[in-house]
Amino acid sequence: MIAPLSPPHARLMPPALNRAFSLVETALALGIVAFGLLSIIALLPMGLASYRQAIRYNIEADLVQQLARELENTPFDEIDNFPTQFAFDFEAREIWNSADSEEAPADPAFDVTITVRDADVQGAVIADTINSLSLMKRATMEITQGSDSSRHSILITNRLPIQEVKQ
Repeated sequence: MIAPLSPPHARLMPPALNRAFSLVETALALGIVAFGLLSIIALLPMGLASYRQAIRYNIEADLVQQLARELENTPFDEIDNFPTQFAFDFEAREIWNSADSEEAPADPAFDVTITVRDADVQGAVIADTINSLSLMKRATMEITQGSDSSRHSILITNRLPIQEVKQ
């Protein structure tokens, strides 16, 4: 009996390199890859929630900065007449305030309520003087988006003119 002939290149390769992956090895590799992909996909909702919250905080910071700048540029004796209600869109653009004659929009991205009152300064050396002269006011801003809300406070000081001291 004559031995069957094998292809010429098969005789040149070592027997260990002539093997393929077994079904068990392939299934194990697919299981590891699937576990890794599922782990990554499970983290996506948390990442998206963090992203949305970061954007919200960024817009809130813009709103507080914008309103604080407007309050600081308002003459001190007119701060009590400052509008108390504001509506903003998702790009922190004002679309309405309570000084406008029209009605508030039905569904703004952000609602802001500002409360201005005399500041009660405590612990400062000249606290009694500041409180008696009403040199400071506290503005509290409540920013609401849907069911989420946050509060921010700023102090506004009365910039009294500096008197020249003549000697």
